[in-house]
Amino acid sequence: MFLLLITSRIAIRLFSSNKILFFIKKLAFDGFYPLLNQMYSAPRLARRGNLKELAIRMSAAFDASQLSRNPSVLLSHGTHESFHPPMPPDLVFFPKSTHDISEAMRIAKSCDCPVIPFGVGTSLEGHIAALQGGLCVDFGKHMHRVLQVNVNDMDCKVQAGCTRIELNNVLKGSGLFFPTDPGMCLVRFVLNY
Repeated sequence: MFLLLITSRIAIRLFSSNKILFFIKKLAFDGFYPLLNQMYSAPRLARRGNLKELAIRMSAAFDASQLSRNPSVLLSHGTHESFHPPMPPDLVFFPKSTHDISEAMRIAKSCDCPVIPFGVGTSLEGHIAALQGGLCVDFGKHMHRVLQVNVNDMDCKVQAGCTRIELNNVLKGSGLFFPTDPGMCLVRFVLNY
């Protein structure tokens, strides 16, 4: 920090530009990630579609337990592991079957609303950011089962919300395992499911 302050004083003498001064102060006092966030974050685009109609039709088609407009749930579904700011959706849907997903997709299409798939929230690239708002489909709450294990083919069929721990618990004793990043399993527990 001391070296950075000395560097900023030298830069102030060398450059009289306000932009250079702002950049150095920002870097020295706020750190690197907020600066990146300000410089490179994706802009919030205009909301797309008929969001009011989406909420009405989704409420009519599904149980109240499958939908959420709670601000903390919306925020947790628009927050990811990258440095970009949170961009929450307008509605979160927790499907119980592929039929539920098909029906939700039909409703979202008829309302011209974007749909954001959500597994366990480990995005480093920001792909769960709801840039135009819309419907977030969370597969982790109900659709996290292992459907089929083929030991001879060394493959399996899982639902979209299945985590590495759940898959490895089913694979125990078969001689198979799924060795990926352990961080992806912890996010669901942080989201208070």
